[in-house]
Amino acid sequence: VANINAIKSGALESGFTQSDVAYWAYNGTGLYDGKGKVEDLRLLATL
Repeated sequence: VANINAIKSGALESGFTQSDVAYWAYNGTGLYDGKGKVEDLRLLATL
């Protein structure tokens, strides 16, 4: 969650996150419900 928030704010250009958290951020659901979508996320790899 912290990495996505840092990417959203411009503090980071890339970071690691779990797939469910990335999904929530991109779609504005789950932990990001009511906080707005983070539509500029891009996937490099899955682990």
